[in-house]
Amino acid sequence: MFTIEERNALILEHLPFIKMIANRYKSKGEFDDLVQQGVLGLIRATEKFDTTRDIKFLTYASYWITGFISRQVEKDRQMITVDDLEKLDLSFTIEEDLLLEDLKEKTRDKLEEATSNKRDLDIVLARYYGDETVTLQELGDRYGVSRQRMEQIEKRILTKLKAKLLEGDKND
Repeated sequence: MFTIEERNALILEHLPFIKMIANRYKSKGEFDDLVQQGVLGLIRATEKFDTTRDIKFLTYASYWITGFISRQVEKDRQMITVDDLEKLDLSFTIEEDLLLEDLKEKTRDKLEEATSNKRDLDIVLARYYGDETVTLQELGDRYGVSRQRMEQIEKRILTKLKAKLLEGDKND
C-alpha cells in the first residue's frame, strides 16, 4: 500500500503512460473520460499492489489501467447517444407536427361530411382522434353491439371517408 502522498506522486509520474494507453482507445471514446478511467485504474493498482512481490509497479498498474479504460469503452459502446437518435430520425419536426395537425383537421372536416349520423362521427373520433385509443369492444359496449359488428360499422365509415377524401383530391 502507498500513502496518499506516494499515490499522488505515482499518478503525476505515470500520467503520460496513462495518456499513452488512453490514446490507443481514443477513436472509441472521449479521450478525457478514458484518461480519467486510467487514473482510477492506477489508483486501484496503488491500493492492490504488493510491494513484497518481485514485480515492477508499472507492469502491474498497466493491467489495471487498461482494464478500467476497456470497461469505459464498453460502457460507451452500449450507450445510445443523441446523435444515434437523430440518425434514426424518430422525432417529428415542428413543421411535420403542424402538417399532421392540418391533415387531421381537413380529414375531420371530410369525416363530418362523410358521416350520416352522430354515432358514426363519434366512433371514428373515439378511435382515431382521441387522446387514448378506444377499442372496438369498448365502442360495442357503448352502443350495445358486438365487437365484430362495431368492426363492420367502422369499416363502412372508413370506406365512406376514403371516398370523400379522394373526391376532395380530384376537386382540388
